[in-house]
Amino acid sequence: MLQLFWAMYVASFMGILAFSLMELQLVVVGWIRKNNTQLPALLTDTLPSDLPNVTVQLPIFNEQYVAARIIDAVVALQYPRQCLQIQVLDDSTDQTLLISQQKVAHYQALGYNIVLLHRHHRTAYKAGALQAALPLATGSFVALFDADFVPSPNFLLHTLPYFDQAKVGAVQTRWGHLNRTYSLLTRIQAFFIDTHFAVEQSGRTAGNFCLNFNGTAGIWRKTTITDAGGWQADTLTEDLDLSYRAQLKGWTIAFVEHIICPAELPADMRAFKLQQHRWIKGGVETLKKMLPQIWQGKLSIVQKINATAHLLSSSIYIAILLNAIVSGVLLFAHAAALPPYVAQYAYLYTLSNVALLSIGFTTWYKSRQVGQSFWADWVWLFPFCLAISFGMSAHNTWAAWQGYRGQKSAFERTPKFNLVQTADNWQQKHYTHYRLGIMWWIELALLGYFVTALGYAWHTKQYVFVIQHALATLGFGMMVYYGWLHYWQTRQK
Repeated sequence: MLQLFWAMYVASFMGILAFSLMELQLVVVGWIRKNNTQLPALLTDTLPSDLPNVTVQLPIFNEQYVAARIIDAVVALQYPRQCLQIQVLDDSTDQTLLISQQKVAHYQALGYNIVLLHRHHRTAYKAGALQAALPLATGSFVALFDADFVPSPNFLLHTLPYFDQAKVGAVQTRWGHLNRTYSLLTRIQAFFIDTHFAVEQSGRTAGNFCLNFNGTAGIWRKTTITDAGGWQADTLTEDLDLSYRAQLKGWTIAFVEHIICPAELPADMRAFKLQQHRWIKGGVETLKKMLPQIWQGKLSIVQKINATAHLLSSSIYIAILLNAIVSGVLLFAHAAALPPYVAQYAYLYTLSNVALLSIGFTTWYKSRQVGQSFWADWVWLFPFCLAISFGMSAHNTWAAWQGYRGQKSAFERTPKFNLVQTADNWQQKHYTHYRLGIMWWIELALLGYFVTALGYAWHTKQYVFVIQHALATLGFGMMVYYGWLHYWQTRQK
């Protein structure tokens, strides 16, 4: 039986190591092959007379705190009115719809080409709203912004030139963060998102690998959407799905790292988990749907391998959780009962974090433009980011398992509360129906497990797994702490 656990440990460790090395590859490729194909941006004071028609779509559902802000921001875009159409796709069932109606009526009276499209049934969720509005879009290009984003006025002028290359089907900009410093939780999320853009999107672009449109803060060529089969709702990540279908058709996605579109990060644990569940489960659903087409397509073997690794990345939490739990079993079995080479694998596990350290450093280095501090935003924060990976592993493993099982679930939006200042409050607002579910109790049990393992390792002087179990203890401790804190706070309203 012990040999079985040992085999599980080695297998899960190899999965983590492979993931780390693939991420490290993106770091190296991103540094060596810097993208030199960026086109000059249009100048706001020399607008050409032949600008293309653009449709801006704003998918909204029960976003009463941010709906007005995104509509105002889009109306403020520097672009000729006669060339700009704004579609407010509001399927809301609460007072958000009234806010949208009032805003649209106000701007229509001022002469803006803005319309409200409201569906009485939320069929196919966000993908359904986008697809239903597409035939009514008059623009040759379609820009998308979720309700919590705030694009700069020159957004269109700085992104449209990338479509001068005929095969560019979409342009994705980098996400910024309106409330990065709101709490430790938002700082950690900002670090992960910055890693995705600074390391993964940048590396995939430099390596000419497949990458994903991130669902917002970008523009599509309308013909690309239709050529790729339109928006489809058979996965929870309709953006990732469409991205791969488009690239397999021969289109490319341009990632523009220097253009930053800020948005609000989830401030409470429930919202953070909802977002993670959608991304992880949707990633697995897209993997199942697109993997056969990727390997049957015309991509190079290197592109196919990287695309597979990209879509498999949603499953890394399964390996993280399995590896951590099994390491405790091996610890309690005592080192004397283990194969003599157990320490070698444990040390290799630690050494694999060298790859993660390089990823973290690259994230910080490329984020200096937004004022990140080396000590506060990397040295101090990075251990918490590693810990939260352990803490989220149970929740995200369940999400991935649902995806592999084919278990369907609704598209649950991530509630946002217009949090910009640290003093802004979300606990007493709507959309905070908090409860302690079964996952919180599982995380509490895992916290107890790793606290016990950590104490036992220290008592018996088995230091092989100390770092791993310390990070797992911290990670699950954060899950339990924030889960209970936010539950208690919302119960006070």
